[in-house]
Amino acid sequence: MAKKKKTFAELHDCYVRYVEEIKNKWMSVQRNSFRDVFEVMSPTERERLDKTPIEWAAYITPLAEAWWKKHGYEIIWPAKNTDPTQFRPISRKP
Repeated sequence: MAKKKKTFAELHDCYVRYVEEIKNKWMSVQRNSFRDVFEVMSPTERERLDKTPIEWAAYITPLAEAWWKKHGYEIIWPAKNTDPTQFRPISRKP
């Protein structure tokens, strides 16, 4: 029996679960390195904390691109964070 091809919405739901699982694991490691609340952190600790979103983006970007490529899509990152991410089906040449 042929496997039913998932719709983009179904793929997106799978992707969201995939990223959440990775993010939870990644954040559990990151959280362990910060013992204090922001207000009582040293300037060095605050600087490290401020870099966390940038480090997360650098970590997840290649994983996200590989996941979508495996599922037949190219991911197009927006120029600005306020713009939506776009997806384009990868054309299969015979």
